[in-house]
Amino acid sequence: MCESCLHEILEKLTTNDIYVLYNLKECADVHAGLTKSDIKKKLTGSNISDFQLRQSLMRLQLVSLIKTTYAGRKSPTHSITEEGLYALNLIG
Repeated sequence: MCESCLHEILEKLTTNDIYVLYNLKECADVHAGLTKSDIKKKLTGSNISDFQLRQSLMRLQLVSLIKTTYAGRKSPTHSITEEGLYALNLIG
């Protein structure tokens, strides 16, 4: 993904998207990723609803900043991609 495209994407992300992305970065070493409930537990201090969390996960996956895998689990797991890490570096 080119840098100018990434800047355009970053301008459109919501605050909740950024919170979710940072939380996934903190757990980047977890191979299986995090489930939605794991992410929700990590975001207990913020006022993000289940609906807002689902919307953030869908937006971030749509623009390839996170990936979702179903590796035999009932609940999908989410993890940050290289583009997501690069995007966070651009944010600061």
